Amino acid sequence: MSRSALIPAAAVLLTTGCIPAEDLLELVEEISPEVSFQDLSLTGLDFDGADGEFTFRLDNPNGVGLNLSSFEWALDFDDRPFLDGVDTDGLTIEPWGTTSVVVPVSVDFAELIDLVGVAQGVDSVPWTLHGAFGFEGVFDEVRVPFEHGGDFPALRRPQARVDALRLESVDWWGQEADLAVDVQLDNPGGPIGLDEFFYAISVEGHEVASGWLGSVSGLDGTEARQVSLPVGIDLLESAAAVVEAVVDQEAGVSVGLIVSAQVRTPFGTVPWDFDETRTLAMR
Repeated sequence: MSRSALIPAAAVLLTTGCIPAEDLLELVEEISPEVSFQDLSLTGLDFDGADGEFTFRLDNPNGVGLNLSSFEWALDFDDRPFLDGVDTDGLTIEPWGTTSVVVPVSVDFAELIDLVGVAQGVDSVPWTLHGAFGFEGVFDEVRVPFEHGGDFPALRRPQARVDALRLESVDWWGQEADLAVDVQLDNPGGPIGLDEFFYAISVEGHEVASGWLGSVSGLDGTEARQVSLPVGIDLLESAAAVVEAVVDQEAGVSVGLIVSAQVRTPFGTVPWDFDETRTLAMR
């Protein structure tokens, strides 16, 4: 904080009548309230947005209390205004005391990306929180400015697509058919990994397979990743529409895919669900 900002802040102490005005300049470094940024903590995170809390610490190095009369703040992303607020409730910092001021914010990722744009493979944007704390002074409010910055998440939702349905083999004697469903995974954000990857596959509206894929890594936001999911069908137990679709390779087949997974991101683990049905030609 500059000396010019410290001098008016020290004038708050004149309200006590304990320190002569002519001595204030000599004591300004010792008696000025101190404002410091503590941290940004995420209290909620999914692929739609994030909730966070910016916490500031106010230290009163004096033997008399200080009254915080106002608090103005503005949050910018990549130097573009996004949110702002004013708190006029006020609070008192006890003599020699410390208190915290918390700024809760909710950020919609769609709005954030529309505002600043985020490059392929990047899932954070620079933020700046700035404003001023107002303390009660002798003649007017004394303002102590602040500014702090860092990086904020801007996650993009992974995408999955049923890319192909392949008939691997048909065992008419055993009345079984082996299929493979090729799924393309796209990640528009930064490096992620998929854990607890559960999937369910339906053909012509009938669920025919489900299982766990385990983990998928290497989704770095620069290229798509294809995985193949095996599907075994008991032709005796399957519905007639499924059997007909499997054996008639000329007809289009309705294939549904449901995915549930935990996505590892640089900001923590985020749940992800996906549900899609496409009509494909049997390969």
